[in-house]
Amino acid sequence: MRKVIVLFIFVCTAPIYSQRNYTSEEASLYGSVFAVIEYRIQYERKFGELVEMPPQKHSVAAYGPDGIIRFKSSFYEDEVVSYYRYYVIEGKVMRIDYWSHGDVFTITLLSYDSVGRLNLEDKYYRDTATLDSRKIYKYDENGRVLDISECGPDGALWKSEYDLGYDMPSKEIFKYDSRGRLKEKRSYRYDGEQLSRTVYEYGNEFEKHHDLDADGNTQSTEIITFRPDGKISHSELMNEDGSLDMRAECIYDDRRNQIQVETMNADGKIIDVDRYEYDARGNWTVERSESLEEHFGVQELETYWHIVREIVYRDEL
Repeated sequence: MRKVIVLFIFVCTAPIYSQRNYTSEEASLYGSVFAVIEYRIQYERKFGELVEMPPQKHSVAAYGPDGIIRFKSSFYEDEVVSYYRYYVIEGKVMRIDYWSHGDVFTITLLSYDSVGRLNLEDKYYRDTATLDSRKIYKYDENGRVLDISECGPDGALWKSEYDLGYDMPSKEIFKYDSRGRLKEKRSYRYDGEQLSRTVYEYGNEFEKHHDLDADGNTQSTEIITFRPDGKISHSELMNEDGSLDMRAECIYDDRRNQIQVETMNADGKIIDVDRYEYDARGNWTVERSESLEEHFGVQELETYWHIVREIVYRDEL
């Protein structure tokens, strides 16, 4: 069973959409990175033993001197399955997504206001000049995003023409407390039906994220507890009746790198373990995931995949 508890929390204050953050791919990288190559290693059980399979290329990403990602290719069984590229020209940004065979899938134009905040995303399908959707960002006087609306060419809230099996939000609304912290987030369908509502509560060393239904009833609550240095100590996922569903604990090395996350069920039994290794610059280079599995009536933690990242820095070229 995979964890549903969220441990990497970055929304402690208002979300900011800026030119520097038009993609989140750079968020976890330190230093002047030129490229990142990821390999995924799967494990398969053969003749009763867990066997490590040959590594397969998972993704390749390249970065500009400004630290912003320029392109990324994703692979499956060493074959390209998706590819996108960013072009940054005189402060304007264009993202082009390609099919695996090289044809254009979508073109997205990103526009910014006078202080560098993202305010428009215009998406065009394939290589035509026909607008498919426009995402509009609105901010308050302090630069905090208040509203994100995705509209169709006619200006009405956007409705996907594809049956994705789930509803995509066409509108998101954010509210903040007197200290500028995110207080509430709601998402809606194109027809105004509420899809989700999260209410945020803050203490000296914790945050609570309450997920509510359309009637305001609590569906689940995540409680994140922080160490004195601001790092996450542990996180708990509570059921609608207040009982514990899962708990995750974070372990750090003496450089404050998160090297292990242990996820436990309500009985305190470890069901998942994620382990990380880092280079000298503080970027993780190995992510290893273990999950509780049962074979012939015996339960034990097994490594079923891990990712190795090769990071190339500009000062090493």
